[in-house]
Amino acid sequence: MSIKTTVKHYAKFLYPGSLFPEEQSVEIPSLDANLDLPQGAFAYSLYSVETKETEVDGETFVKDKIIKKDGVCYIDAVIYTADTLPDTSDLQILRSNMQANGYAAVVHCNRGNWQPFDESVDKIVYSSGY
Repeated sequence: MSIKTTVKHYAKFLYPGSLFPEEQSVEIPSLDANLDLPQGAFAYSLYSVETKETEVDGETFVKDKIIKKDGVCYIDAVIYTADTLPDTSDLQILRSNMQANGYAAVVHCNRGNWQPFDESVDKIVYSSGY
């Protein structure tokens, strides 16, 4: 029996979709690599995947496992809480959804969409920093 372990790192970019965000993952050299932000992306997250290949009696078994996953990095977004959200009629449903789902904050993304924001793991990044 032999076991081969490899670790690969990925950036998952999020794009506006019809109902849910569209996703595209690309392999990157490391989790602290400088990223080329693709046009149209409003966010990304970084993660690492460990792959174990085990060979037993000439047969190979492969198991992938996410071993590190960062929060979402929103690109050029603005954070709002229920208190700082503008008090306009077109945002009343958003405010109601925030309260119903227990979201302390949301972000208004660079593409105009709104997403939940978890201050303990998510962050705002600025495209001018890349």
